[in-house]
Amino acid sequence: MHLIPYGIIIGLSIGLIIGPIAVLCVRRSMSDGFLMGIATGLGAAGAHIIFGSIAAFGLTAVKNLLISYGTWLRLAGSIYLLYLAYKAATKTVSFKQEHQTMPYPQAVVSTFLLNMTNPVVITSYAAFLTMFNVSIASIGGGIQLLIGIFFGNFSVWVGLSGACFFLRTRSSEHILTWVNKGAAIILAAFGIVGVTTSLYTFLS
Repeated sequence: MHLIPYGIIIGLSIGLIIGPIAVLCVRRSMSDGFLMGIATGLGAAGAHIIFGSIAAFGLTAVKNLLISYGTWLRLAGSIYLLYLAYKAATKTVSFKQEHQTMPYPQAVVSTFLLNMTNPVVITSYAAFLTMFNVSIASIGGGIQLLIGIFFGNFSVWVGLSGACFFLRTRSSEHILTWVNKGAAIILAAFGIVGVTTSLYTFLS
């Protein structure tokens, strides 16, 4: 059974879910260019490989460990989102030079870690595997599935980065500044909700 097509469909489907990473990818692509959006997507796809492997290989102990610390991870991720919102709100956008906010490797790693603060995604992968009745009979089959998940998920970020960069080349600095501010508001909203729900969980 060739599992790459299933992996592509699953990775693509989960990647299409709109969340803070999508907003971050849009902001970075519009502000810093196509390659920065790709770096952001690469970090996201890398995290999905981890989540997909935990679900595919039935690593229950790892899954339970991550979920048990889910509230702490969500709190850390939400605080980082608030920091990113601040950076987006105060960034000056200019076509005169590439005001790159960070090196590409740092963009990859930061997005990877931000994604890892949401281990609930593991249950989404488990649900898709059950829906498609996908069973992993060998290491080779698992690798096929993960390859598909990576390319399916990464294709979402390539498409999103490309579309945003296309719009960037046809936008004024004024428009890009407002896109930055809009992204900052959305990221801040995700961050505030995350911090609030985490604190409520701790106090309840």
